[in-house]
Amino acid sequence: MLTVVLLFIASGMLLIIGLWSSFKRSMLLKSNVRVKGVIVEIVSKGEELYEAEIIFETNKREVIFVTKYLTGNRRHYKVGQSVEIIYNPFNTKKFIWDEGPYKPNGYGAVYAGAVCLMIAIIALMTVLR
Repeated sequence: MLTVVLLFIASGMLLIIGLWSSFKRSMLLKSNVRVKGVIVEIVSKGEELYEAEIIFETNKREVIFVTKYLTGNRRHYKVGQSVEIIYNPFNTKKFIWDEGPYKPNGYGAVYAGAVCLMIAIIALMTVLR
């Protein structure tokens, strides 16, 4: 029974995190301020974890430095690489880096939460028999 409860908790957390991430991303996309940025530095923070410093200029000619954590293969990212930034015009520290097909959108956590929820329901039905 403890396993079923833990599955329900895990699925709830995954669903909430995924939906919140998707909501935040969609709100930021609605601001629709897109600019080009450049990776100025990449620092290793451990095995397959990197921190990229990105510089971009806002539509108001403000120069902004931001930091983004990267995971995976470092060969995908290079110093001097141009990247597309979507930022909040009222808070330039709130931004997303449009990574093309690799962009995180929160749906992975929603799908994982839905699968955990289905497993928890099946397990609960089995326990209650």
